[in-house]
Amino acid sequence: EKERRVIEGNPQEDTLTTMLDKVVVGLREEQSKMIERGRVK
Repeated sequence: EKERRVIEGNPQEDTLTTMLDKVVVGLREEQSKMIERGRVK
């Protein structure tokens, strides 16, 4: 049953994962912006 639960996923876990994904994407975007600014200088 544990394996089934993992496959089905928990709504709360899904939202947490989505939030983490958004944070990671945001950090990557910020990092690329900083790199671009460094190149401009």
